[in-house]
Amino acid sequence: MEDLKNKILPVIYSLDKSSIDFKKLKDSSFEEIAREPDSELLISLMEYYRNFLKNYSMEDCRRLFEDEINEFEWLKDIIEYVNTSLTYYNAFKCLRELEKENSETVYSFIQRAFDNYVLRVNKELLTFYPQYGMKDSDEMMDALRALDILADFYVSNCFSREVIIKDFQKESGLNEKICCFYAELLDKNYMEIKLNLIYNKLEELEKQ
Repeated sequence: MEDLKNKILPVIYSLDKSSIDFKKLKDSSFEEIAREPDSELLISLMEYYRNFLKNYSMEDCRRLFEDEINEFEWLKDIIEYVNTSLTYYNAFKCLRELEKENSETVYSFIQRAFDNYVLRVNKELLTFYPQYGMKDSDEMMDALRALDILADFYVSNCFSREVIIKDFQKESGLNEKICCFYAELLDKNYMEIKLNLIYNKLEELEKQ
């Protein structure tokens, strides 16, 4: 951890001298952050913290960088922003653990998730959580929601198969073959997901 801290410190000191308005960053999208001055430094810092928080807790992070957080008020917001960006990664923890034991079961779960949650909803799916080594139905629901939200995001933005594989691997931490399988399911069901998005949007407009 100390080695990582030594790599991060020069970036922190450089960013503190930049003209970035850190107060508005916590309400910004990644695309907006990428347009900031010195965005390369900022994204580099966020990636350092992202990799750190994939392996350690927020408490570890606050403890290791306590002096810097006290010195640079904006750093706390950056760390919290990065931690929030790991929502999907944390939701897929159960699948990463399952992958280590039996990767074929992960394929089964993703296929079942598409058939019973992403495309159409079957509430009975939640009763099968023990089959996938999950502690309860809430843990399964977190994984299902993450798969569904990302599917909507990729389809609504018309991402290519290659972009989906790369991003899904980053978001999930699953191996490339599983990510390719997920991308193939999106390709196969692209129009149905697109139509679901359109119907949902129409329903929202009708309620306004």
